[in-house]
Amino acid sequence: MLDLGILKPGEIADASFLLENTGWRDVVIDSVHTDCGCITASFSPMVLAPGQAASLPVQMVSKDPKEHFRHRVVVRSNCKEKPNLILFVKGCSAIER
Repeated sequence: MLDLGILKPGEIADASFLLENTGWRDVVIDSVHTDCGCITASFSPMVLAPGQAASLPVQMVSKDPKEHFRHRVVVRSNCKEKPNLILFVKGCSAIER
């Protein structure tokens, strides 16, 4: 889970997840989806060999002020044990007082 902390409305926050293949077969990551238009993931299909790691950059644009947010980033792959890896981005969108 990435914690972006407190964001002002309209503020852009950049962060990244580290994806690592801890298995013994190649993992083919074929798509990444988010549950909100306010968060995007920079993604190109990739193959992670055993032991290999890659960064998955995400960008959050804080919109309407509300107390807390928690959004999903779903990474789809050929992994039999977990074909849909669900990652979370959380934080708080607030107006300065």
